[in-house]
Amino acid sequence: MKSIRDFFGSLFANGQAPQQQAKTPPPATPDSPAPAPPSEDRSESEAALARFDQALAIDPQDAKAWNGKGALLGDLGRRKEAIACFDRALAIDPQDAVAWTNKGISLDALGQPEEAVACFDKALAIDPENAEAWNDKGASLAGLDRQVEAITCLDRALAIDSQRVDSWVCKGTVLAGLRRHEEALRCYDQATAIDPQNTVWFCRCRSLTALGRHEESLAYINQELAINPRNDAAWFLKGKHLAHVGRYEEANVCYDKALAIDPGNAMVWWNKCQSLYKLRRNEEADKCYRRAFKLDPSGKFI
Repeated sequence: MKSIRDFFGSLFANGQAPQQQAKTPPPATPDSPAPAPPSEDRSESEAALARFDQALAIDPQDAKAWNGKGALLGDLGRRKEAIACFDRALAIDPQDAVAWTNKGISLDALGQPEEAVACFDKALAIDPENAEAWNDKGASLAGLDRQVEAITCLDRALAIDSQRVDSWVCKGTVLAGLRRHEEALRCYDQATAIDPQNTVWFCRCRSLTALGRHEESLAYINQELAINPRNDAAWFLKGKHLAHVGRYEEANVCYDKALAIDPGNAMVWWNKCQSLYKLRRNEEADKCYRRAFKLDPSGKFI
């Protein structure tokens, strides 16, 4: 699990290059990849990389420039190149807590959470009040199924900066994984109180459903669809809710909406298959069954 951050914040606020790498957010919906930066942002980023290269050609011992270049490469998804830059920065200044944090973020993104935690520990040994490092260490520990330690780290991050939306959401997600759904919902409430535009709808629905509060969950799904009618995950979850209460025809309408957006989602085909069987439309159900297994022969969607 990754911490939740705004991937596309201003790269160069007031003309300054970033020193802190933006941690790529996890998909908020199943099987949903992080969006690619718009082409104009990529053009600006490439120009910025050229400026970093010019600065480093003049002074190859400029640790801040190495770190800034690495942060930008990380934001562009070029994680291995980013790590090489952070290593250069740390070779020059091994006491740079931000560079250690940035390296940890990229290692975690490459599926190396244990190595990431070691980097966050380095950062925190230098700067124990680094809320970013506490947050990201918590996220990486959660990915290692070390949830209790993860919550401790996230609490440290929030003790330093109680306005961190990403830390509240991450803590809620960890609590939900421990089936502490009431506590998780309180964390999501805190996140939304700080940022009213962030309803954390997907996380809320998971916890509300686990608590049997299906009508409340469905209300959040409908709210999300009113904002984003092309959210295939929301259509899928709405279908699941409707099927749960026996409204299979309406559920299939929702599954069809989801499949119109993403026809390659085996899980949706499988659930549509189940609803069709309930309606005794067996021939259609069989077609959906075959489509699901053609897309994913492993059957992991069951």
